[in-house]
Amino acid sequence: SLRGVQRVLCMGVFNNELILSVRSRNKKIGAGNLVKEIIGNRGPAGGHGMMAAGNIHLKSGDDPELIANQLKNDFLASLKGTQDVIVNPIIGIIENGRLDNKSDY
Repeated sequence: SLRGVQRVLCMGVFNNELILSVRSRNKKIGAGNLVKEIIGNRGPAGGHGMMAAGNIHLKSGDDPELIANQLKNDFLASLKGTQDVIVNPIIGIIENGRLDNKSDY
């Protein structure tokens, strides 16, 4: 159930770009600033209170799963100090046209 969800982080790889998207139900959270903080100097990022996005160009030898995991950890670290934080990762990875639900993350 999505009841009570305040922030959502989605990531995917397309054309050698790791694309990150954040949505928030509360414009005071500042999704744009959050994405800029998470991406840092690794790529362009921006948005506004409730919606934001950014991307990181993947170079040869980059491990997109490792980078995505670092971004996820930065996102989760941004939640520290927030009351009643419950993290429920819903992860589905599409590879070769098939959805692989990863429940071990």
